[in-house]
Amino acid sequence: MPSAPVQGEVLELMEYEWRTNNLKLQVWNVGTIDSVIRGAFIGEVDLRLSGEVTIPSNKVGLIDIDTSRRVTTVGAAYDLRLVSKTGSVFAFALTYGMQEKLIGESCLEINVRPPGYPEIGATWTIKAYIVSKTVHGPIRTPAKNAEAHMIVYLKDGSSRIDLEYTNDKGEALFCRDPDFVTVSFQAFLSLETSVLVTEKVQLTEEFVPAEKARWASDISLFMSLPYVLVGLYVSRERKPSTRRWKAAVWLFFAVVAVVLVISGVLTVSSIAWMFYAGTAWGYPKNILGDMMAYDTFVSLFSTWVVLYICALFMGLLFLVEPKIKGYPTKPLRKLSEPSTLTEKSSR
Repeated sequence: MPSAPVQGEVLELMEYEWRTNNLKLQVWNVGTIDSVIRGAFIGEVDLRLSGEVTIPSNKVGLIDIDTSRRVTTVGAAYDLRLVSKTGSVFAFALTYGMQEKLIGESCLEINVRPPGYPEIGATWTIKAYIVSKTVHGPIRTPAKNAEAHMIVYLKDGSSRIDLEYTNDKGEALFCRDPDFVTVSFQAFLSLETSVLVTEKVQLTEEFVPAEKARWASDISLFMSLPYVLVGLYVSRERKPSTRRWKAAVWLFFAVVAVVLVISGVLTVSSIAWMFYAGTAWGYPKNILGDMMAYDTFVSLFSTWVVLYICALFMGLLFLVEPKIKGYPTKPLRKLSEPSTLTEKSSR
């Protein structure tokens, strides 16, 4: 867009080809007056046009520019400025080595991986792109030497901004510290006369390492199933007659039932979690959206461990059936039956 433009003088870049030292532009004059281009610059380097180029109003003009006076790198972005006779300056962001028909202005975008919070000590990879909109779709070119900012709010209520510059691949790395509360990213690319700015990317999702999730789900699934056999065996073979031991047996069945229910919940949620939400950097902390989060998963697993140990102790006690004082080896006689001593005395 023009800098200090004259009213009615507006130019739009339609197409360009810049594969060698010769830059070819197709510029559309969408203004109400004719525009006469008399200069072209990349940074402070005057490219010295061979002559003035007049672009009538509502017409497309062709401009050939010799860029041999400016050292260029394939894939790098440069800010080209066209200066008209009226003093208006029109700036366009171009990438050397490209030939495309543009349908809009170039912009800057960033990609954050993982798109959420990894485990403590892991890193984020930020990749910045220059996006050129063409008739064939957007073209993304790595933005070299762009400023990548990580905006962090800490547990003590303070905030800070970490700065890294992107490499030749447009990438920058940031590490997660344990005192981070919220993190967002933004990038800036300074051209000769303009600055491209990305929208701020706010992280919301929390990711859990895949190994922890798989271990918890496998343990809860395969170690709960044997309790079904133990419960059946106890119910069929061991029938203690005192009220205390009958209550213990019913308590054992209740604990086993709760253990199996928790194991089922963990298994079903972890299956949906692992097969439908797995990523290269782990699993999302919200397993099933708002229905199941990883913290709830851990709490259920901790409860499962406690109940599993209790049921294991009780099951072994019933299976071994130790001779404890007060535990009858034979069923007690019902109170309604007459005793042997009463029968003898009556005779």
